[in-house]
Amino acid sequence: MRACFISPEYPPRMFGGLGSHVEQLSEALGKHIALDIVLPSHRPGYQDPPHSRIRLIPLTRSDPSYSLPNSWLDFALEAADKIDNMVMGGASFNVIHCHDWVTVLAGVRCRWRHNIPLVFHMHLPSSSPLEAAIESLGLSCADVVTVNSDSMRVQLLHRSRILDFELDWVKVINNGVDLAIFHPREDWPADDGYILFAGHLEQHKGPECLLRAFYYVQSEFPDIRLRILGDGDLWSHLHELRVSLEIPERQVEFIRTAQWLTRQEMARHFQGARVVVIPSLYEAFGMVAIEALACQRPVVVSNTGGLAQIVKHYVNGFLAAPRDELDLAQWIMVMLADSELRHRMGVEGRRRLHDEYTWPNIARQFMALYRDLQQPRTRDIPLQAYEFKAQIEELAGRGYADLFDWGWRP
Repeated sequence: MRACFISPEYPPRMFGGLGSHVEQLSEALGKHIALDIVLPSHRPGYQDPPHSRIRLIPLTRSDPSYSLPNSWLDFALEAADKIDNMVMGGASFNVIHCHDWVTVLAGVRCRWRHNIPLVFHMHLPSSSPLEAAIESLGLSCADVVTVNSDSMRVQLLHRSRILDFELDWVKVINNGVDLAIFHPREDWPADDGYILFAGHLEQHKGPECLLRAFYYVQSEFPDIRLRILGDGDLWSHLHELRVSLEIPERQVEFIRTAQWLTRQEMARHFQGARVVVIPSLYEAFGMVAIEALACQRPVVVSNTGGLAQIVKHYVNGFLAAPRDELDLAQWIMVMLADSELRHRMGVEGRRRLHDEYTWPNIARQFMALYRDLQQPRTRDIPLQAYEFKAQIEELAGRGYADLFDWGWRP
């Protein structure tokens, strides 16, 4: 079996959970199947894959940016051309596996030109008109759409009904965690006395809500510290907010992560935390949650999206109302006040990961999916695909005719 990933990220070109997913899933798959990964250009270079079956194919021209949506159309065109040349040169792929809207236009062209089954993995739905139109095209053309939580599946089914097409080929396959790297510290349950936030410092991740909640927490627990690990648009604003809330500087530790952190580095931050807090307004899944739980650290998370699927209230953590700093503060303080509760939740948190959230198990699910896709669903382009194509051309401009040349190439 041979699969082709099209991915926007691979170490060290990493911006979030998508890159971690691609890195660890490809590592697990590469033990069993041949895997080519088509990537944007990157200098000085990508990390060497851990298995000889994995081959990285960086493109020579495309260096796209998430802040420039049209740059991903240029990437998709070069990626599609590259796969075209590989197929015409004799390469045979059982499946094209695309990650998010930034890659799916390349997968769609390969799907129709070469009749290769298309798996479209959606990590996080987009709200911008251009990106949503590209996603909708991918949803209408993919042979299987995979998502990482039940809430994402429900969201996509609702969206397809609004867009007036059937989407009955959505499959939930969770993200995973490397239990050999994310594990309790030798002196567990001892900790280093801090609450940990790890993630992008963006509005939807909720760091401002956490800092406001911490105002109440530190008044009751003056010895506890808050460690904010990440970078983003809110970096300066959060510093200013700490000052305006009159929280002592010694109690809030900002660690700016301009560079990608390895799994080993991330694990050390989790291992030292007393509690890990994820105050996101929405999370399709929540990689930070399962990595913290693997280190046997209890979590307080927003009751939303995939987080509500991972965390069971009073079992392995607490669920707080999104955007509600008082509710968030309440549950953090309940956790801090009871070391026995933290101990019990930590043990239960790691125990619950073994069955569903390990990469070897997730790789087996994807390989079973690939085997089931011996042939594409259909060789007929759905009518909705032309409607979404027209929307994309109107929003992005009409300089991408080759990207939408879907003519059959045996």
